[in-house]
Amino acid sequence: MRDLPNEEGFAGRMQLFEANAKEVDQEAQSARRLVNEVMADPRSSAKVLLARIENRSESLMSDGRPLLAQATDALFSALETQNVAVVAKPCHARRS
Repeated sequence: MRDLPNEEGFAGRMQLFEANAKEVDQEAQSARRLVNEVMADPRSSAKVLLARIENRSESLMSDGRPLLAQATDALFSALETQNVAVVAKPCHARRS
């Protein structure tokens, strides 16, 4: 069975996790901004397709965020209690 990370290692991974989450949000915002700019261009012929892409992107970010937060909270709780069995499970197996 795997050992739990030490405090220093955990803090470093947590910073990386938070930085990656911020980067994902920024990339999603940039993509939506670009899609909206192309849709606003009167010469654009793919407005319906772009609208669908923008809608799916928005849904992914708004609907997926609570699920990610729930999984993250469960994992952090398991780490704090040193529940190695839960921590070692793949993410999809942790869902309740």
